[in-house]
Amino acid sequence: MTSVSESWSDGLADKTELSQTLLQQSHQQRLQEQQHQRQQLRKTMENAIAASGLHGRRYHCPKCEKSFSQSYSMYRHYRYECDSLPRYQCPYCGHVSKWSHSIYNHIRKIHPGAKVTLNKLY
Repeated sequence: MTSVSESWSDGLADKTELSQTLLQQSHQQRLQEQQHQRQQLRKTMENAIAASGLHGRRYHCPKCEKSFSQSYSMYRHYRYECDSLPRYQCPYCGHVSKWSHSIYNHIRKIHPGAKVTLNKLY
């Protein structure tokens, strides 16, 4: 026959083993959940990249097919370049551009020594 203290210590050992087993199972379960979340995130990112066809976010012009890596570049294109006619002209050869600095650079490079000026078309 076993004494009360022996049966109590056996019961305590069983409870300790059970709690350790439960802790291990919950830790393994958390690791599996974290791994699953990482896999889901990776799939989501791969799908986003595949959908865009590029590595990263692109900003598309609503008027034409051009796309830009930065939003302000798309906005500048949309506002000043897309569907607009050139606004500036070289007074020496008739070269036209949508940007005044392009005409200034053109004159300095193509017409050296000439006065740097431009004709505004409208």
